[in-house]
Amino acid sequence: MNLPKVVLPLLMLTLADASASELSIADRIRPVAKGTGFAMDGYFVWCGSVIKVGDQYHMFASRWPVETKFPEGYRQNSEIVRAVASRPEGPYKFAEVVVGKRDPDKWDSGMAHNPAIYKVGDTFVLYYNASAIGSRYRQIGIATAPSVTGPWTRRDKPLDLGLAADANNPAACFEPDGSVRLFWRTVNLRVIISVARSFEGPYTVANDGVWPAARLEDFFFFKHAGAYHVVCEDNAGSVTGHERWGAHLCSPDGVAAWRPTAQPAAYDHTIRWTDGTEFHPVRRERPWFLIEDGKLTHLFTAVYDGERTWNQPVPLVPPLAQTPSPATPWKPSRDDGTYQNGGYWATPLPWLMETLMRADPARAAAAFCDAVEDFQARKDINEWVNDNASKKCGVRDYCASAAMPLAGAKRLRTALGATGKLSPPELAKKFDGAEKWLREQAKRVLRGSSRVGKDGVRIFTPDATGGYGAFWVRDWSYMIEGCPEAFTREEIRDGYLFLAAAQREDGCMPDRVRADGKGVYSPGGEAKPFSKSGSVDQSPFMVILCHQYWKLHGDLDPFRRTADALEKAMRFTPRNPANGLVTITEATLFRPYSFLDTVPLVGDQQFDSVLFWDACVNLAEMFDSAGHSDRAASWRREAERVKKSLASLWDDNLGMFVAASEKWRQPSVWGSLFAVYSGLVTPEQSDRIACYCIENNHLIIHRGQVRHLPKGLFWGRLQQEYAAERQGNR
Repeated sequence: MNLPKVVLPLLMLTLADASASELSIADRIRPVAKGTGFAMDGYFVWCGSVIKVGDQYHMFASRWPVETKFPEGYRQNSEIVRAVASRPEGPYKFAEVVVGKRDPDKWDSGMAHNPAIYKVGDTFVLYYNASAIGSRYRQIGIATAPSVTGPWTRRDKPLDLGLAADANNPAACFEPDGSVRLFWRTVNLRVIISVARSFEGPYTVANDGVWPAARLEDFFFFKHAGAYHVVCEDNAGSVTGHERWGAHLCSPDGVAAWRPTAQPAAYDHTIRWTDGTEFHPVRRERPWFLIEDGKLTHLFTAVYDGERTWNQPVPLVPPLAQTPSPATPWKPSRDDGTYQNGGYWATPLPWLMETLMRADPARAAAAFCDAVEDFQARKDINEWVNDNASKKCGVRDYCASAAMPLAGAKRLRTALGATGKLSPPELAKKFDGAEKWLREQAKRVLRGSSRVGKDGVRIFTPDATGGYGAFWVRDWSYMIEGCPEAFTREEIRDGYLFLAAAQREDGCMPDRVRADGKGVYSPGGEAKPFSKSGSVDQSPFMVILCHQYWKLHGDLDPFRRTADALEKAMRFTPRNPANGLVTITEATLFRPYSFLDTVPLVGDQQFDSVLFWDACVNLAEMFDSAGHSDRAASWRREAERVKKSLASLWDDNLGMFVAASEKWRQPSVWGSLFAVYSGLVTPEQSDRIACYCIENNHLIIHRGQVRHLPKGLFWGRLQQEYAAERQGNR
């Protein structure tokens, strides 16, 4: 993870990890005798999962015939075998086939791979991935036995992991009560953690993106020194700095906040023999540790020398002692079916990308690719999504969701311009394809949203399905920001003037304008408006719209025609006279930023103050270009006032901004990301917001789309308060 240097000390200090005096895993590795391990004539041997039973060591490994080639032959021909040795290093001798081909109608009839053996109570549990004959779609399942020698009972169905995907690399960590956390990955190296009360499942997804863009695989999962640890293959070198070395990560709860340990490289590509020579395998993968008497005593890896493969153990001296700890139950954060308290949106994706790209451009690119993959999988670009709700999505073909991610892609490409191309290469290729696909879809959706309004002016509704029906101010701005090429110069100019013409006498700009030119000033239905005076974001967005047109086409005429109206609108926006921040004294008078318009926030507003600052800067810039330096200076002073006062909404314990000073001081995910995107944060605040997003990825991000609040928090109340209220209202 290429976080800025200022971030890394913070990460290391906050981790419940082994003491600094302990040796790393790499420091413990010692030479081993040649001829040890497990190999088979006529077969490629891969993987390798070892358990001691009595006075013997049992290795469960994968094999497939050498004539089927390495590595691709495993896809249709791999089977799981057991080998036995009297010493941990071996050599191991073949004993039996444990999971081989079977009836064609079974899910694991074709091949079996990636064995991981555990003893849970009196039962031996073997996790593996498999596919049916003729299929390349892998799933994870289990076989169980009362003895390590069998008989083994295979299941007729794979495990329900809580997420349907091509799945492999299972690695389990069991608690004393039998509950389990299961690491696994998809075909695209998306790392998932699923949890269950027992190995049989069903499993619930606890984290659906453990480390986006890092490209990790081949996991071994264990507890040590009060924390959870994973050793895995660093496929692209994002953690260790070396491709395919072993990476050592840890987490305080085994679900979230995964970070490198102080010495993140667990092993390299060198094996030292006891005769003083060295072996440098072409590939060294699939780490597994033998745990004997509560200590990690040997590291096993599959190796390939260019012709042959085998599993090679190496001793750890001294062994890494595990410390017994009670079960740490995982409890899912509550969600609900409303879009405000449970939905994920693509609209703020560029803000997330801007926040992440400073620390890790690959992570930002991966978030973009994730969102596009979700659009493609759903065969739609939705306003919001929540797969746990009875209503799983908002309006189809939503313009802001289609356009705004492209603004993030543009910023990422600009940032990469000074540093070179995105890496790894496969991610760069994926990003290019995702951007191309979305750009075409955005043009389709945006053009599909157009209607003819009063006097023949072309208006653009927030969606292409006609669900909203009117011309919304902020949605129009987001369309232009993300995909300006979808519109002609005249459409942007005339659309802006069409909206400006609906300004109310008191200065209030419209929330939206109907096709007949009539302005609607409050969010909500016309018959049941949410507030008397609209949303506090309407006036700033009109300034931003005017500025967007000028920046795109160099034409100040619309600004000159509406400059007085824009100043009047900005002065209509309610502000705290003591500090200049946008404020709401009563929710019946004003509502916040319209994507939060159902939330009655009260007090100084974080998101809207950042938006107001942005509009002040834009207004000053346009006044300067129009030759009115005195008016420009006054708006710069207002911008500076807001900038100085925004610190009052910063929560230094969280490393995030809160949504409002009174109702409610909850961590505003969108607002914090938008502050980074707008440039209204200090470098330290930017770093801390990035850290928060990375550590809480599973609580705020799903498939590249972003929640308003972290999962488990609800506007206005804590999770337990919310749950009690819901129960009482049933």
